[in-house]
Amino acid sequence: MFLMRDSGNSFSSCYRCMMIYEKHFNVLQYKESYCEENIQSMEALCNTIPGDAPLYTMFRKDAQLVKCPFRGPHSFSYSKGDGSQVCEYPSSYMDTCSGNRRIQLQYQACLDVEGSEIAQEELSCLATWKEGSSHYLVASMNHSHIYTDNERYRCFVYQRQRPHHQQNHHHHHHQILEDEGTGPNDSPEVIYKMAQSNQASCLGLWSVDEGYKTFTFKKLQNEGDQCVFPSWLSTHHEWVSVDESTSIHLNKKEHSLKMTNHTSGILSHVTCHKVETPAKGVARVVAHVKAECESGYVCMEFHMRDKHVVQVRHGGQSRHPSEACGRYYFDRDLSPMTTLVSKHHSSTLCPFSGRYTLSGPRNSIRPLLSEDIARRLDDEDDADHFGALEQYAQPQHHLSNGDDGVEDECSSISLVMHAGCGETATSSELQMEAICHNLRGGSKSTSISLSKGVRSKFRCHGRWSEKSSSSGDRQVIVLSKGASSQTMIKDNSLASEHLCLSYIERDGLLTGYASLSACTDTTSTYVNYFNMSSSGPCLQALTGNAMSTWNPSWAMMVPSMAFVALAARLFSLV
Repeated sequence: MFLMRDSGNSFSSCYRCMMIYEKHFNVLQYKESYCEENIQSMEALCNTIPGDAPLYTMFRKDAQLVKCPFRGPHSFSYSKGDGSQVCEYPSSYMDTCSGNRRIQLQYQACLDVEGSEIAQEELSCLATWKEGSSHYLVASMNHSHIYTDNERYRCFVYQRQRPHHQQNHHHHHHQILEDEGTGPNDSPEVIYKMAQSNQASCLGLWSVDEGYKTFTFKKLQNEGDQCVFPSWLSTHHEWVSVDESTSIHLNKKEHSLKMTNHTSGILSHVTCHKVETPAKGVARVVAHVKAECESGYVCMEFHMRDKHVVQVRHGGQSRHPSEACGRYYFDRDLSPMTTLVSKHHSSTLCPFSGRYTLSGPRNSIRPLLSEDIARRLDDEDDADHFGALEQYAQPQHHLSNGDDGVEDECSSISLVMHAGCGETATSSELQMEAICHNLRGGSKSTSISLSKGVRSKFRCHGRWSEKSSSSGDRQVIVLSKGASSQTMIKDNSLASEHLCLSYIERDGLLTGYASLSACTDTTSTYVNYFNMSSSGPCLQALTGNAMSTWNPSWAMMVPSMAFVALAARLFSLV
């Protein structure tokens, strides 16, 4: 109790008694007496405050936020609280933001309910306390129609209860639920009812059924610990996309994962809600995705491509789990596809052995070039195509031989891919080499292999075969650049750690496509493609290690026409 002197009138002053209650560190409530000029004592004045005197509320400005009483996604219905109809279908959506200190309300409009509208509202939780069986929440409102503190602060009263058909049978347990307050492991049948004050006060807010607005929340339950991401995703707990724009960390219980978008810096928490397994090596997951205050349900279809490679197709964000995999939000052919590779350096056998000449537009082959040779070729305006010597004999290209720093004049430049070649090579390595051809005196050519600065070394990280939208099966290889690669930039950093190399056979010719960003099927609309033709076996014999690890079944992936060309060259060498 406090005795306050009111000297607002310059001619006289009066006294009033204030009884102040601390409901929370951020909330004070008080009653007060009438202002009296003549009082006998403070106690006598305070005794004049009736028991049903109005209880006023004060809120701390710029207060530190507290944990909100609701956790996780809920669907809800609402009404204006004046006896008007309830807006129940379509259901509205509520979820807590990251950190559980703010609540996002997404209102839906109902055709048959006057005054309902599509709107978004954010509540910042300032205080919670309990009186009897009722729980109170004070929140700071944030939406487009708030201009003053009186419009910003609101008080809520809420209870959680079981549906009516279970209340009698579980009466004792129902009381225990109310006394405990809300928590993270609410049972599926628990619902929440809440009423909102119409001013910046808790005055007159006695029941969850009466208020400026009333709400009924129902928690959207998932399958709990039984809902986990596919087991083959847990082979590695750290994954990164081919273009390194996205990384994923799978948590130990395999029930949730963290997804980081390195372009925007947004961290999303992804929780398994429901899982389906349409086919072997394929898992469709309805996942709850939350990033700050933005949340919803996303359909994610995981495809196991290799032990170290996984692809995921993801749809748009819906407000209800039952809608996530519907046609409006998800298309199994057109929704975006992301290729994920394990973060730690892994390797698999490459499906090539020998030498292959690459020809086609420079832009199509550029992802396979070292930074050094790509930079040098950019200076040559006419070096826009790699092809046969006879067609490109006139331009003079200059490449530096790293051994002596002397620039060689090149009538043309060819690119050769080596697989399983060299004394230290293994069958999990690919090497791209630029070769300078000099035409001196007629049609004879001298090939100079430039050993430094014009080689790119890759390691086969994963591979698979899939049906193409065009004719034939499409073979896909994910390549990674190892630490021993000579594709380093001056600051010893790599432009990109991974790339995708895909190819199909067309009339006996290998048609390839390289991308630094995706491993999706582009063969139906090939524009920047290149050809890979066999140019013979390795000039140096394969090492014992490479021969012992070569997989004959994958060797069959090289088309038959390529083997014919290879055999012809072998016989010509005899």
